[in-house]
Amino acid sequence: MLPWLAPDRSNGRDLLGGMTGPWSELQAGRRKLRGFHSCIGSGLINQAKNCRFILHFIHKILQSIYLAFRKDKETIMAKPSSLTPEQKAAKAQEKADNFKRLAMARVNKSIDALATLRGLANTNTYTYTPEQVNVMFNAIDAEVSKLKSMFAPGAKTEVATGFKF
Repeated sequence: MLPWLAPDRSNGRDLLGGMTGPWSELQAGRRKLRGFHSCIGSGLINQAKNCRFILHFIHKILQSIYLAFRKDKETIMAKPSSLTPEQKAAKAQEKADNFKRLAMARVNKSIDALATLRGLANTNTYTYTPEQVNVMFNAIDAEVSKLKSMFAPGAKTEVATGFKF
């Protein structure tokens, strides 16, 4: 700090006459209080009436927004009306189309995954025992039989466990 702007500690002012330190904060607080007291005598009652009118107006606006929201919520939360036969048929057709689309993609993906097992049959690259092959195919057969049973009417879904030797 430049020496001519440094605060003079003896009287609480800097060399240019400005207040510093806790003394200046106290004076600023007193000025705020003085300004507040002068508002009481000068038209604060009229300001209060205006403020009450504004608050009443805001209350009415918020009340109308709330009522509009409540009506919208009741409309949204209302039970849907029963579907017409055409709508039911369209919904059933959409479900059937989704099944066909997903089934084709997933079956093709499963066939591709099983095709990767063909490479394990190469005896020039891999060695395996007949027991290992039986364990591998038994696991695949078990998963296929679980899958078939899940498509039976009234069947519950199960979580696949995985394969280990």
